[in-house]
Amino acid sequence: MYSESYSSISKCSCGCPVKPFLNDTFSGANVPAVRRRRFASGKNIAREWVPITGLCVVVSGVVKISESTKDGEQWIKSFVFPGEFIKLLPWSSVPSGDVRALTNVVVCDIDYQWGEQDEFNSPEIDRALLFAAAWEKKHSDLWQRVMISRKPCDRVISFLIDVAGRSACDNRGECVIELPMTHSDIADYLGLQRETVSRSFTELRNAGLITFLNRKTCLIRAIEKLSSLVDFNGSESLCDGYEAMTESAYQSL
Repeated sequence: MYSESYSSISKCSCGCPVKPFLNDTFSGANVPAVRRRRFASGKNIAREWVPITGLCVVVSGVVKISESTKDGEQWIKSFVFPGEFIKLLPWSSVPSGDVRALTNVVVCDIDYQWGEQDEFNSPEIDRALLFAAAWEKKHSDLWQRVMISRKPCDRVISFLIDVAGRSACDNRGECVIELPMTHSDIADYLGLQRETVSRSFTELRNAGLITFLNRKTCLIRAIEKLSSLVDFNGSESLCDGYEAMTESAYQSL
């Protein structure tokens, strides 16, 4: 089960990324309702094709979004990290997959319909959504280059760099990242076999590039060195991409 609380968005204490885009002029009834929900690890946040409304932002924890194929297999679409939207399209009432908490998770639901003429309209929230959409487009472009790589270890390395970048790690030094997903989940997401993912982790560990502090926590010794092992055929790497991703996303608005 989850616990929830309601507040006005101007007083939201969830740390949701929409808050910095709002100013203090919004008050009273002309403020969208905000609901804060907590989910234990393994609990479903939303189910595929079950309607939900408004925006949903991950405040803390890691979330998995997956769909079921016709033959009953799981297809992992994405992992969602703090500060990212589970459902970026507020005009859509259904999520595009099952949404499950991989850790203890806090989400922030915002009762806001983008572009609809109702009692509340916020250019600040609209700007936050446009920024998030631009970021996702940039990330998608980078990730497409990863998935065309024929080298399984390159995909695994890129996944680690991806998680580090979305965890706000320094691109040059050591970084501790949380990997609450199973090797099977990572393999499904990367289009690999579970054994291939486990073998790639072992190779990187034996090379002194990573250390697993426990089953769900990984220490990357040097992100820049790890990134240099991946051949992007002269194009921008994930490590380079994250350094300028925020700025480029703003410039695209």
